[in-house]
Amino acid sequence: MDKYRYEVKQLISGLTFKGKILFAGITSEKLYTNYIAFENSVGWGNHYILRDASSMIYQYLIKDDIFSMEDISHMMTMVNSITPDTEDFPGILTSFALDACTAIISTLQFIIDGDDENIIDVAIFARDTVDIFIQVKDEISSLDPSLEAKIEYNYFMLTEKKRQRNLIMTLSATDLKVISDDLINQFKTTQPIIEIAQLFKL
Repeated sequence: MDKYRYEVKQLISGLTFKGKILFAGITSEKLYTNYIAFENSVGWGNHYILRDASSMIYQYLIKDDIFSMEDISHMMTMVNSITPDTEDFPGILTSFALDACTAIISTLQFIIDGDDENIIDVAIFARDTVDIFIQVKDEISSLDPSLEAKIEYNYFMLTEKKRQRNLIMTLSATDLKVISDDLINQFKTTQPIIEIAQLFKL
């Protein structure tokens, strides 16, 4: 098993059902602007669906009987419809957009089946986005023997993993029986996990 995947699995074991959803929802939202960059670049996609899916997750946390499982399943289908195929849209932005969509889908899937693997997947999708960003930004060859170390100790990777760990620990220590918009916003940070502009020297 991926070492970080195992670490996340251990960490989220201390979270309640709602805590896991909140961690995944916030982490998925961190990838939202990456999807917008993809959509603007290729002229395909619909970030409004992704935004609505994110909103559904938060609304569910506030009032869990507001949506049926059929509603949530339908939203998953909608997100699937705007998830890009890397064969149709070659390029790094496609990988970022794919991670953004699959993170949301995994969060919604967890609401339906309660399988922790879905929450772990969200953490890994965010980690993978940072991984690819670092490789491209720093022009690291896949044949570089120090590839893993260069990625693991890169500022962006260290920062994202720290954000995830800190969020999980904070949620673990918080009473989440009653969740409000204000409470959700307390856990959010404004710092992006990658800087897409750095890839294109904008």
